[in-house]
Order: sequence, then C-alpha cells, then structure tokens
Amino acid sequence: MPNLIKQDQYNRLGDYFVEELGYERSRNFFEFSYDWRQDVRLSARQLGQMIESLPTTRPVMLIAHSLGTL
Repeated sequence: MPNLIKQDQYNRLGDYFVEELGYERSRNFFEFSYDWRQDVRLSARQLGQMIESLPTTRPVMLIAHSLGTL
C-alpha cells in the first residue's frame, strides 16, 4: 500500500522471483501496488497504463491476488 502500510509477504514473493528464479526488477519483473481506498476503475486504468509502458518484446504475464486481479 503506497504511503500507508507495507506487507512483507508480497515483498518476499518478489524477492523469490528475483533471487531464486532469476528475474530482474524493472527489466523483466515489474510490481504494481495500488491504493485499495480508491475506485477500482482508477486502479485498473493505472495498471493498464503501466502494462502499456512495458517493453513489448515478450508476452506480459500477470500474477495477481485478490483485488490485484482487476
């Protein structure tokens, strides 16, 4: 949660992708955090904008949980 809380279980999952699976943050592994207090449609637009800004040389895979499955 930006500027409110930090949940380490999600950070640990990201660390696993980097440390154990060889992904690199901001190269081929991107995390999207959202504010659950805002309208879900706004979060969906922001996620869409982030995906559109990614390099298009490879398919995009989304791994999501709960509201993150927008």
